[in-house]
Amino acid sequence: MTPLEVVTTLLTISMFLTSLEPLRQIAAARTTGNSSVVPFVSTLLNCSLWLKYGLLLEQPAMVVVNTVGVVVAASGLYVFCRFSDPRAKAETSVVYALSFLYAVFIYAAVGPADSVLTHFGLLTATFSILMFGSPLFSLVGPGGAAFEEVSLVVRLKSTAGIISPPNAVISLAVCLLWTAVGFDLGNSFVIVPNAVGTALCMAQLALLAMYSGRAAPYVHTVLPMSSRGF
Repeated sequence: MTPLEVVTTLLTISMFLTSLEPLRQIAAARTTGNSSVVPFVSTLLNCSLWLKYGLLLEQPAMVVVNTVGVVVAASGLYVFCRFSDPRAKAETSVVYALSFLYAVFIYAAVGPADSVLTHFGLLTATFSILMFGSPLFSLVGPGGAAFEEVSLVVRLKSTAGIISPPNAVISLAVCLLWTAVGFDLGNSFVIVPNAVGTALCMAQLALLAMYSGRAAPYVHTVLPMSSRGF
């Protein structure tokens, strides 16, 4: 790995490891409360897609980072399913996710070699970009539901309980680093989603500067687990 990839890998893994705190809280409370299983499932899907894409590219930084991401996501799903009520609904979502991954990985194994890499890169980049704007994937992470957070702050004219300054800063750093890695690789499927994430993280920081001292009508909480692979 290049020095850029080493720094990027270490920072991204550190960000993933911060996702373990909400799992500890769920285990301590022995209930998932009003939390949704969707963010955990989307994390598993996204990191799994990026992991497979990294293997296809033979790109070590991408493989290492998303291996950690898959382990964290799988741990999150185990904890969530264990303490979820009803458990069957959460487990059904996991089965659907694994079925999707199975179908995609089968295509990667038997599809035309000249098109698999392109199709997989397009699928992975598109999935990441879609996660930026959907409130269903509202997780604190580089770009995760960032568009939803930005639009909510603009409506409320307050960042209280919506955007975390430390998360916004580390998210920006991670997206910038992966954008740089993408340019170093000459890979638009890495560049584009992380460039979009960079823009949204910069918008978050700008909103923090504008509205950070104002109180919000209500507090919008998000589950602090990273939603993206790289």
